[in-house]
Amino acid sequence: MRPLPKEPVYLRGRAIGAARPAICIPLVAMDREDALEEAKNIASLSPDVVEARVDFWSESSSVDAACALLSDVRQILGDIPLLLTCRKKEEGGYRHIDQEEKISLYERAIASGAADAVDMELSCGQEVIGRVKEAARSRGAALVVSFHDFNATPRKREIVEVLGREFETGADIAKVAVMINSHEEALELLASTLEARRRYTKPVVAVAMGEMGAFLRPLGCFFGSDLTFASSGRASAPGQPPFEAIKCYMDMLFGFVA
Repeated sequence: MRPLPKEPVYLRGRAIGAARPAICIPLVAMDREDALEEAKNIASLSPDVVEARVDFWSESSSVDAACALLSDVRQILGDIPLLLTCRKKEEGGYRHIDQEEKISLYERAIASGAADAVDMELSCGQEVIGRVKEAARSRGAALVVSFHDFNATPRKREIVEVLGREFETGADIAKVAVMINSHEEALELLASTLEARRRYTKPVVAVAMGEMGAFLRPLGCFFGSDLTFASSGRASAPGQPPFEAIKCYMDMLFGFVA
């Protein structure tokens, strides 16, 4: 049995922090027509969560247009939870989005019920994260606070401390995504995940990026990561495996779990 959080987070009745880890598929199409088609394809796969990566969308230049597309995607997904992410370019985002526009998009998406959870980078700072947290709390949405290192894997102490700072800013789910360059770094991330799972009561997400990190995604869940990401075609991060492969691995590791 993998270690579980004492306080799982529920999105449309689906637990993040259950005995069987969740799989999230990012929606990364760039224009409206392709995004709607991709949403239909993803919905047919029935993932646990869908991540709308709005920074990929051409509509991201207009809050109104992005909100309209989110509303249509929400209808297509039915009861599948939607995580809204407008990633900073400095942390892997596709294009630069003004921070105030990003906050406005998040607030409107939360208020409309289109977004069940939103992702904010730890680097945005307490004040900005607090504004989004307030909006999320008012409508029962979850806040993911994230950290990314596209170069290497920090040491265990640093990773665990980063996750702790994310919870301190108000995260309901704390996330780190790091590049794996060696077997030693792979072990460092697994040890960090287990330490964080034992220390913190809420869900954590530890994502291994890069070619060497791909195999760690399902294995990391065994050590306490509560969610992993898989692609339905185009990946949103380096080394992101296809959904079918991740589901197969999950079935082997956790298939006995109801």
